[in-house]
Amino acid sequence: MNTHSFKTQLPKLGHAPLIYAHRGAMAYCPQNTLPAFALAWAMGVDGIELDVQCSKDGVPLVFHDDTLEALTDGAGRTRDHDWAYLAQLDAGSHFSAEFKDCRIPTLEAVLRARPFGTFVNIELKTELPFDNEPNASTRDNRPVLMPEPLSATEIEARRIAQRTADCVQAVAQDVPDLLEHLIITSFHPAAIEAFHVLMPSVAIGHLFSRSTQFSTSPMMSKTPNLTLHLDVNDVSQADIEQAHAEGKHVNCWTVNEIEDAQRLIDWHVDGILTNYPDIMMALLKER
Repeated sequence: MNTHSFKTQLPKLGHAPLIYAHRGAMAYCPQNTLPAFALAWAMGVDGIELDVQCSKDGVPLVFHDDTLEALTDGAGRTRDHDWAYLAQLDAGSHFSAEFKDCRIPTLEAVLRARPFGTFVNIELKTELPFDNEPNASTRDNRPVLMPEPLSATEIEARRIAQRTADCVQAVAQDVPDLLEHLIITSFHPAAIEAFHVLMPSVAIGHLFSRSTQFSTSPMMSKTPNLTLHLDVNDVSQADIEQAHAEGKHVNCWTVNEIEDAQRLIDWHVDGILTNYPDIMMALLKER
C-alpha cells in the first residue's frame, strides 16, 4: 500500500479512546436509524458504528439482522427484498410506539447526515464464513482478486465491498472530510480485503470473535492500515499491548459497563463501542 495516500486520520496510539455509538445511541432509540444516529451526534460522540448490507437490487442499507421480523413489520431475509419494499417498513415500533414512523435508512442518507469531523465505522454484513472458518480470501494467503471463476464467497465479498465503495466515493465528492473519518470493518476477511483493493486509503478493521485469533491472522502483516476490533469480554491487556507493538489500533465492542470501560481505558484501548455513549463520555471526562 502507498501509505502516502492513506486518508483515515486515526488518533495516535495511546490517545484517549474514541467513543463510538454502537448502531447509534441504541439504548435510547431504535438501532441503526437516523434518530439513533442524530441523538448520538447530539451527545457529542467521536463517531458512530453501523451495519451495512445490500438489498436484492443492490442498494446499501443500514440494518443489522439477516431477517426482518425482530426489528421491523416486514418478513423474510433482508437481502431477498428490493429497496422499495424495505424502505416502507416500520423500523421503530419494536422499540417504542414513539418511533413508529422510523424507516430503515440507506448508507448514503446516514453519511450525508454525518456532522463534520465525526467518524463512521461501517461493518460489512455478509453471509460469508466467520473469521475462524476457512474462506477463499485468506486460505493459503491468496489475494482477494484472482482469476475466474470466482467462488460464492468472493462474489458476495466483492458485491458488498463494491456497493459500499461506490456509495462512499459518491458522498465523498460532496463531503471532503469523509474519507479521513472512515473505518470499514467485518468479521469476514474476504469482505474487508475486497474493500481494501477498491479503496486502499481507507482504514479497515477486522472483527474477531476471539482475541487470540488476531495474532495468527495473515492480514496483520499484509494490511498496514488494519485496525483490530475485539470483544470486551475476551480482550486482555496483553492483547492490546501486542497490537500496539505491531502498530495496530484496538477498538472494543460492546462496552456498556463502567467497570469494563475503566479497565480498557487503563489498558490504553483506542476505541470504545457502546450503546450508552453519554455514560462513556461522562466517564472519560471524570478521569
